[in-house]
Amino acid sequence: MKRFWLDVGLLIMFFAVMSFHFIPKVLHEVLGLIMLAVVAVHLKWNFRALRTISKMYLTIDILLLILMLAIEITGVCISNHLFNGLIDMQIRRNIFIHQLHVSLPFALMILFGLHIGSNWQGFFQRLKSRVPINSIVAKIILIGLLIAGVVGVRMNQMLDRLLMKHVFGTPAAQLHPVLFILLLIGMLALFTAIGVLVNRLAKKF
Repeated sequence: MKRFWLDVGLLIMFFAVMSFHFIPKVLHEVLGLIMLAVVAVHLKWNFRALRTISKMYLTIDILLLILMLAIEITGVCISNHLFNGLIDMQIRRNIFIHQLHVSLPFALMILFGLHIGSNWQGFFQRLKSRVPINSIVAKIILIGLLIAGVVGVRMNQMLDRLLMKHVFGTPAAQLHPVLFILLLIGMLALFTAIGVLVNRLAKKF
């Protein structure tokens, strides 16, 4: 049960951190550090499982950790609150570091979705035991989330983000915070669905 709620908490923090346009910047920095601590606990609790997974999924998990650390490091470098005054001004104003910190979370989302997809069966069983959902309702919700995911990828200009282009504002950022978060959830659902398909294909070969 603890693992389930830890994972749910991690998801909530991920969406909150990604919604930095709508929360105080100092809260964004605090949540980023808390999220790193939660990831460390998640790794500790699931360390034994890493020894049994395939090389492909182990690679995904390693890349997830590397991206997470890179996001944290770049966040510290450009911090305006928690680490203000500790970092050289030239580093804080470095455009490349800013671009990395803004772009890497979208790459993290892809890997995050693939990671959840590879562990979806166990996670979904724990979810069903706590939140009974009718299968038809579940399918309708899934279709809605996948559509929201496709829209979210477009409205967040995800490709431009991944290509490190200068994006100063996106259509998604102009939406109501609730709609913005729904698009983020849809995007993660989209990449999770891809992860589930990849997992099924990997088992066939």
